[in-house]
Amino acid sequence: MVTLTSLVDQENKLLNTVDCICLTLVNTEEETVGKSPISHFKSPQDLLQVQHTDIKMNVYLLFNACADWANGG
Repeated sequence: MVTLTSLVDQENKLLNTVDCICLTLVNTEEETVGKSPISHFKSPQDLLQVQHTDIKMNVYLLFNACADWANGG
């Protein structure tokens, strides 16, 4: 079972962090190193058209687990 909850309250105090797994989105950015240039081609009607390439994204996620080891967790 997955339950989405907050880690902190309005005063930034930790809430129930016993036996939980947290997923944090750290960063997203576009991959520019292997990016293909925009290509142009002529259609059968002799019109110049632009073919847009795929956008490749890098997504950085942080997984961390918390357990109450003092109480046998």
